[in-house]
Amino acid sequence: MIRIFHWFLVVLFVTLFITGNNNNEGGAIHIISGYLLTSFVLARIVWGFMGDKNALWHHYLYNPKSIFNYLLKPSNLTPIKSKPHNPAGNTIILINDNYTYGSNNKWLINTIFV
Repeated sequence: MIRIFHWFLVVLFVTLFITGNNNNEGGAIHIISGYLLTSFVLARIVWGFMGDKNALWHHYLYNPKSIFNYLLKPSNLTPIKSKPHNPAGNTIILINDNYTYGSNNKWLINTIFV
């Protein structure tokens, strides 16, 4: 189910990218895809607070020292059993999520609050 969610996000993002510059030819598809992507993002934010143990946000947090130790010591490149991803992977996930959620932020504010 998680992989389907991730690939659906990719398909929606590509659809938004392609239909965004078609001089309003893909306007309805673009709008529907935007609403779906925003719904998925909001659902993921909620799921991060109340989902199963691998989806919770606190499982993605590492301190900077452990991230640098992981990256600088090749012998540490072994799977970590208590968390869903290694420290470097979690850092990239958080950066990507913040970028994705942040890029929708202006649209969300304009749509909901204006």
